[in-house]
Amino acid sequence: MKVILPDSFFTTYLDFRTSDQYDEEYKWIAYKHWLQHWNWSTTDKITMLNKCFVSGIGENLWQSSHYYPIKMLLGFLEFSQDDTISIIDSLFDESLPLDSRMSDFKANGKKLLASLNQAKGEDLKSHYFSERFGSLLLSIQYPEKYAYYKHGVFSKFSKSMDIEGPKKGSSANYQTFMDTIDELKTEVQNNEHFIKTYREFTGKEEYYNDEQLLLLSQDLMYTNELINQTKAESIVNTNREASYWLYAPGQNANMWDSFYSDGIIALGWDQLGDLTKYKGKSEIAKNLIKLDTSGNASSKKNNSLANHEFDKVLKPGDIVFCKNGLSQIVGCGIITGEYYFDEDAAVYKSRRKIKWTHKGEWKVTWDLVNKTLTDITKYKGKNWNREKEEQFRQFDSYGECLLALVNGTFIPDASNQNEKPINKLDLSLNTILYGPPGTGKTYQLQKTYFPKFTEIKKKSQKETLLSIASSYSWWELISIAVLDLGESKVVDIFKHPLIQVKSELSSSKTPQNTIWAMLQRHTKQDCPNVNFTKRTFPQYFWKTENSEWSIDEKILSQEKPELAEELEKLNTNQDNATEIKRYHFVTFHQSFTYEDFIEGIKPKMTDDSEGNIEYEIQDGIFKQIANTARADSENDYCLFIDEINRGNVSSIFGELITLIEDDKRQGNENELSLILPYSKSVFSVPNNLYIIGTMNTADRSVEALDSALRRRFSFIEMSSKPALLSNSANNGSIGDIDLIQLLKTINLRISKLIDSDHAIGHSYFFKVTTKQGLITVFKDKVIPLLEEYFFGDLGKLGLILGKSFIKESNASQNIRMKTFNGYGGNYSDDMNEKKVFKITSSNGWDFKDIYID
Repeated sequence: MKVILPDSFFTTYLDFRTSDQYDEEYKWIAYKHWLQHWNWSTTDKITMLNKCFVSGIGENLWQSSHYYPIKMLLGFLEFSQDDTISIIDSLFDESLPLDSRMSDFKANGKKLLASLNQAKGEDLKSHYFSERFGSLLLSIQYPEKYAYYKHGVFSKFSKSMDIEGPKKGSSANYQTFMDTIDELKTEVQNNEHFIKTYREFTGKEEYYNDEQLLLLSQDLMYTNELINQTKAESIVNTNREASYWLYAPGQNANMWDSFYSDGIIALGWDQLGDLTKYKGKSEIAKNLIKLDTSGNASSKKNNSLANHEFDKVLKPGDIVFCKNGLSQIVGCGIITGEYYFDEDAAVYKSRRKIKWTHKGEWKVTWDLVNKTLTDITKYKGKNWNREKEEQFRQFDSYGECLLALVNGTFIPDASNQNEKPINKLDLSLNTILYGPPGTGKTYQLQKTYFPKFTEIKKKSQKETLLSIASSYSWWELISIAVLDLGESKVVDIFKHPLIQVKSELSSSKTPQNTIWAMLQRHTKQDCPNVNFTKRTFPQYFWKTENSEWSIDEKILSQEKPELAEELEKLNTNQDNATEIKRYHFVTFHQSFTYEDFIEGIKPKMTDDSEGNIEYEIQDGIFKQIANTARADSENDYCLFIDEINRGNVSSIFGELITLIEDDKRQGNENELSLILPYSKSVFSVPNNLYIIGTMNTADRSVEALDSALRRRFSFIEMSSKPALLSNSANNGSIGDIDLIQLLKTINLRISKLIDSDHAIGHSYFFKVTTKQGLITVFKDKVIPLLEEYFFGDLGKLGLILGKSFIKESNASQNIRMKTFNGYGGNYSDDMNEKKVFKITSSNGWDFKDIYID
């Protein structure tokens, strides 16, 4: 039966496309990227595929938690390249019927999988060479002929239109799908107004043009399902039962007691004002972005959704569960009132009344949702969280499970849990940005990745403790604790929150002994109750006959006034927002060592008048941040390593190279720990610590790095992108010099003479606005880099830049052998023929001559 679409179909699609529910524009961006890099005729197909399919670009079309065909294709190419290429070539053979090509594609992929399993002794069950993946390859190879296929989407569309749909086991399903797409396209082509409006959506430079309207037709089919689903949900919501919500009452539930006493739930983001003035979450998001002064370029999607749902979706009668972090429920209640904005409240002005029914502490064995407010009603039956675990199957929904938890009729089985890495960011725990010099790798760290681990807010008590504890030594923190406690015994000092946090960060196995030793070392000389000879300055502790310790505040104010300031900061918890950086930055170099990175024995000058030197075990930068991340499991941390390939990675990481793997980290299925050689302490790598490095592919130490890190890191390519110069200070040109063509030509010639890993980066030209500035860049950056690439062979530089930059020196014309003290011998002919080149004066450089034949 032919597809016939009513006019309302197109109107509804246009309305839906401009709504908050539509989030499919990524497909146009993805196809534009793929078609720029796709080249099936290349001999290096693995490199080509890795350039095409990069993280964050159309990723759910080729890789997800349950679907990863590109990974399988790369594995097949490494196992048997000829067989794999033959399978894809047959799929692309237009002389054969489409249904037989797709059938052979699936069948031959299955055979290749069997061969791989036999050769490697594995038992992989799935190979993902399905209609879905075959259609993706066809739509990239022949974008004017084929569209991307999803069985479920086509099935639902065909049922809603009462037309022929996919049949179980049929080899003709993709052909039937393409026939339907062609009919849809015909319907679209008959509606000129609709096409014009559609072109307004996709006319951006970063979008695929979709001249044949195939991507649009596929999107019409897909969004028809979403539109129908949205309609169904709106019908349900007009006469709905109570919904379940998961809610965070402030950072680490710090507002819970206050909200419980007042009988309310509330949201922050007070700068937004009364939420009723906003039409939808997109308007809230725009205002959040405008109000954000932190430089964070995020979309504010989760924050805007929380505010929108708190105002418009949450209803009286809904059940709310309050959480503390990711593993604890602290309360439950029933919403009793509509949204209101309390102008008189000091903070958390967006509010609703609630009747609290439960208060307590209930541990869960899975990670709760990390967002501030989440509608968990949609998590029905086995489709929520750990669907494979038997202990959850007795409940029809997530909400019912949490109700049973707070009512005491359900206790989660901790022995059955299978902990997963935190990894809340859409990013591999171990990542390296690689590319030629000048492609913006370090810039990307600063502008894109630093903000992911930076937050501007008031520090929580735990964050303040962590900040102080990581900034001061044991004896300094003990000084703060004694100043805070007054006269106190060692056991009381040990219980002080600062000392507890320091113990978590420290490798000391006997912290109370450490406290005792530090107190004695800094005790006044005339104290009769301390018999310790090797004392050091400052000396301000005093011990009584009852073994109680105190501190001389006058001496403290003279010697260490900053410690009293830290105590005041800790006790007042000042209400000022501050920038919290949860990362360290380090640059590897040839002298960087394991002792700098993990731990080592380092000299330390004593504070006595004799200037003696003591040696102590000091934590390196990686161990420091790992300990901090472990003590603050609610937040993500990162160690940024610039120029990672310039250090001896195997030596620097040592035995920890294995521990950084995802599944070997603390709390995971294959968790590993080890005894560190100096401190003899047990060490493992926490789940919330990312390692992000940069690697210069033109550096000659790259080859030594690959074998050590390739298996442990994900690699993101940062290639030279001349087109980006159109957005620079010079808009891609200086006078009549086309910088984009100039850079493209230079890099094309470099790739011919060496390889693309030695390209010239676009960032060298970003701030150049004058010809003199361009000359300076060539003199100081480009030419020295090329000289390094070609080992000073100026003749090859001439092949890159042309005769106006490099010319033959007079010294190479008819060399007289007497120049060499009359000695010629067998080398005279060679010396007469050898050409000598030199760099010409910059006054005569013709930049256009580089790219104009």
